[in-house]
Amino acid sequence: MTFSFFVGILIAANTFEQSYQDYLFNYDQYRQAHANYVISRQAYLSYQTLTAKSEAQTKTLHMLKSRDETLKTYLTTLKDKITQQEGLSPTEKESELAQLENEAAWYQDHQERLPSAGTLEDLVDSSQEARQHYRHTESLIYQTLVTILSGKENFWRSQLIDQIKAIKSNLARIKDNGDKETNKAERWLLEAENRITRSQEKQQKANANLADLNNSSNRNEVYNQSQFALEESRQYLKEADSYLKEVVREIKTAD
Repeated sequence: MTFSFFVGILIAANTFEQSYQDYLFNYDQYRQAHANYVISRQAYLSYQTLTAKSEAQTKTLHMLKSRDETLKTYLTTLKDKITQQEGLSPTEKESELAQLENEAAWYQDHQERLPSAGTLEDLVDSSQEARQHYRHTESLIYQTLVTILSGKENFWRSQLIDQIKAIKSNLARIKDNGDKETNKAERWLLEAENRITRSQEKQQKANANLADLNNSSNRNEVYNQSQFALEESRQYLKEADSYLKEVVREIKTAD
């Protein structure tokens, strides 16, 4: 691997870390803006004065702009994570990145239109528009998180499969040469392959759950089901890795 390859990895990692810190900063700003909005809203509802209404409009505008900015930076964080995530095909990455880019653009446009709101009521309408759109955003976020987890599974599984190929070749050579008895190692190798198959099945189940995201009233539950399936998939990969280590120890141990 060339030096430029490693530099690329470092840039990607640093880009993700920077975008993640940007998100944390903007989220903290939003929390403060929302707290100020709640206070000004309560004051307006209590006193019903023009001054209180003007203050409420100012705080509401700031809160809505901050909310849009927070969502944009979070979507950017997901984009950077997808970009550097191993185990995803170029097509998978392109699809996720395009969707995240379009979603961030929606909030950018919404944010830019906010100052044109002439009244507090206009801002309330703009807020409702964003709330309704967030249903789509939420589905995309959960979809992206599952894609990231799937990429991790794919990468580890591909490494294990490569190990199995190398071990099979080594076992065949040992068997042909009559260097040692290989039945036990072959059984463990078969168990490792079975675990990898089970892992793939669990991952397919996790991905199939995503089809229910848009139609579900509880997206968090659907995501949790996918996440649990991926945890089961990872457990099977851990077991496969354990079996392969046993195979290697068996090969290295003389009869």
